[in-house]
Amino acid sequence: MSRQKARRRTNQSQSQQSHPNSSENPPLLPLEGNTSTNPAEPRSDSDQPEGVAELSLLLDHVAKTARSIVDCLRRNDLVGAPLLEGLPRLREQMEKLLAFRLLENVQAACSSKREAALSNISSEFQRACQVHGLDVRGGFPDFIVNGTVYVGIDQKRLRAHVDDEEFDVFPVDRLAAQVSQAASEYLKKSFDPQAFLKELWRAHQGFLRSETSNADQGAGRVPVFELLPALAFAKQSKGFQRNPAKELFRTYSQHAFRADLYRFLTSLPDGTVNGKRLIIEPTSVAEQGLFMFIPTVGRCAFVGHIRFVVAE
Repeated sequence: MSRQKARRRTNQSQSQQSHPNSSENPPLLPLEGNTSTNPAEPRSDSDQPEGVAELSLLLDHVAKTARSIVDCLRRNDLVGAPLLEGLPRLREQMEKLLAFRLLENVQAACSSKREAALSNISSEFQRACQVHGLDVRGGFPDFIVNGTVYVGIDQKRLRAHVDDEEFDVFPVDRLAAQVSQAASEYLKKSFDPQAFLKELWRAHQGFLRSETSNADQGAGRVPVFELLPALAFAKQSKGFQRNPAKELFRTYSQHAFRADLYRFLTSLPDGTVNGKRLIIEPTSVAEQGLFMFIPTVGRCAFVGHIRFVVAE
């Protein structure tokens, strides 16, 4: 028995000597799809910018080593082999990463691709929306989709506002899917154009009677955003009016108002209330207007005021 144990110990010792890095310092894996271990020789079977695949693999090795080191530090294991062997390994991997300038090359390539994508963002966004059967109006950076959904693109941050939500601009197909979802939500909501017109009339008249009114009293022109508080209050339940608590409040944003105004103009454009007909007026000052698609003129504009005139 003692001779068998001795032979097993001898075999184990020889195995460890023949594979000195098997447990202490595993080498970097060869690049996938590339017989060379030199990350400066990129694959040519992809439409990715040069060096992306190689950079991804090298960063994966760095991340794994770094995670092992972090685990040791969090456990306060400052003398164990994983930490003492991991630190020089991490330094070696970082030096290899920086030696081939992959970071700089990939950054330059991706920046070029981003600039090219941004130069075509308007057409690409409209193309992606057409896949979902959406109607897109307006122009970069402001769009109106299906007359109800506002999409504003922030070119610097590469973020897109879809009504009250915010998403990444890229990939554009995913953004279009989010816009499609927002548009479908409006289709699920019932809408009574005559009831909306009455609410708008009451808000309009109430503002004209207010002491703080800065409307053009002669023409009855009221700034569009001055009507939102009254319209939002009209959406509240009796429970909220008796107990105006935050959890009982029903939101009514400018985006919801835009959608309702568009649906009114497309379903009951000649509707009247108390013998009066709604008139919407554009403004040249963007900050004072509500950006929307106006079906009666077939284009987008900033609506600044509303008024009511005697119906003929």
